[in-house]
Amino acid sequence: MLLAVSGGPDSLALLLTASAWHRSLAAAAPQLRVATVDHRLRPEAAEEAAFVAVLAASCGLPHETLTWTPEAKPGNLSARAREGRYALLLSHARRHGLDLVLTAHHLDDDVETHVIRRRNGGDVAASAGMRTLRWLSPDAALGRPFLGIARERLADLVTASGIVAVDDPTNRDQHYDRVRIRLELAADPRRKARARANLRRCKRARDDAERAFARALVDLEETGRLRFAEDGALLSDRAAFAELSPRCAAHLLSRAVVAAAGAPRPPSGQAVRDVSTWLRQGPPRPDARTLGGAIVRIEGGEVVVMREFGRGAIAALSLGAAKALGGRFAAEMDWPVVFDGRFVVDVGPWRALPGARLVPLGLLGKGGIRLRSCPVVVDAEGRARAALAPAARRLGPGIGDLAFEPLTPHLLRRDLDLPEA
Repeated sequence: MLLAVSGGPDSLALLLTASAWHRSLAAAAPQLRVATVDHRLRPEAAEEAAFVAVLAASCGLPHETLTWTPEAKPGNLSARAREGRYALLLSHARRHGLDLVLTAHHLDDDVETHVIRRRNGGDVAASAGMRTLRWLSPDAALGRPFLGIARERLADLVTASGIVAVDDPTNRDQHYDRVRIRLELAADPRRKARARANLRRCKRARDDAERAFARALVDLEETGRLRFAEDGALLSDRAAFAELSPRCAAHLLSRAVVAAAGAPRPPSGQAVRDVSTWLRQGPPRPDARTLGGAIVRIEGGEVVVMREFGRGAIAALSLGAAKALGGRFAAEMDWPVVFDGRFVVDVGPWRALPGARLVPLGLLGKGGIRLRSCPVVVDAEGRARAALAPAARRLGPGIGDLAFEPLTPHLLRRDLDLPEA
């Protein structure tokens, strides 16, 4: 496990609690490490990371400071910092063979997230806030063990230990929506209680909806009405969308788009409902729609959801800089990497090839509507050297076979209470 510890009271409570638990297990304890991310946004951050390093050492735990360098570009800096933080934590976890990253998000964080999403027009699922456990990547999970515990209890634990936590002034900066909401809730206990009750209601509704969807998904797969193609596409009987409830059909479509496109987040709820309604009616005109980086296409009685090629560029991946996955992939492949969020590809045999990259087949002007998004290894001159078996046939003799695994099944089932395939 990897503990993400910033030095604030919440994360120090995580460090103290986890280290006590770790000591109690003695020889049976799993590997536990600590990391602090320095976002280089405040001059005090380096000193705060050093403070955490000393505390971690006093707990007998190894610590490392991970540095994020912000790029000078417009956009939401907080969102970019969050993405950078998780990327650094994930990379660190992989480097040390860890598969669970723990953060100190607590009940008040969850309530604030709920209020923000409600204000932004989020549906019940979005307004259900954070998950106690969710997939961070195909080889690691993100855990939030304090999600049901109030901020005050964590702060009290740290105070009782005699440790003075880091005071981050950005937590009081009212330029941020979250800070303003935090202050509003603190000033009105009844409103805070209502927000907590609404959050619980949304979580129950999300859980109920996901249980119903999971049952439908199992039935669709077991009866062969939902299938996964080798090229990363997802195929379903069109009649299945009409048989499901409108909400369940929209849920299936949203997850199918994320799975086929390798998207980091689902498309907007209204866009999903529009395309889901189009699928449930008939006969459809036109026979294809685009949604969230995917193409949703009607082929006879079948719905095919595949990666869109062209409008949303598929980034090339340099093999020399590619980070290897851990977990079962590391046991099964020499150097497993994720391509476009959709495939785990073993690039081990080609990492030493100068200038080698993974690119989509379509970049070479090859492949049909589905295969052109599949990965190909090219050398520094852009010549194809290896490809997935379906794509290799389009490239002629002498092309090596890439060992791979589509992530479509994993992404479709992600965070559901279902066994992995």
